[in-house]
Amino acid sequence: MDKTSKLILNTLIDKGGCEYAIYFGDEFDDLAVSLKISTENLRANVRYLHDLGYIDYQKYSNSNKNAAFALSHKGLHWKYFRKQEILKYLGERWIEFFALLASIFSLVISIIAIMSGS
Repeated sequence: MDKTSKLILNTLIDKGGCEYAIYFGDEFDDLAVSLKISTENLRANVRYLHDLGYIDYQKYSNSNKNAAFALSHKGLHWKYFRKQEILKYLGERWIEFFALLASIFSLVISIIAIMSGS
């Protein structure tokens, strides 16, 4: 997750969490100005966060058109879920990390042996 996405999530958390919705239009443009990013950058970040499940869209009644967006539960607690993703990744890749550490250790020993031999 990039810096701008984290900024958007933290701003929404500070403004009221899941209860606070940003409506597309002037309020959306005002958010972009307050975050010092372009409207298109904000729009792309909102789509990205929605795809990851951090933001939910709110629709107009009897319509499929998005009216606003707000934090989901995952977005409200994004730091916890991000930490879980990292731990899962490390759990799946522990053998590669161990092999990397063993290789670095072997390289250091080889360098020391070469340096002490000359």
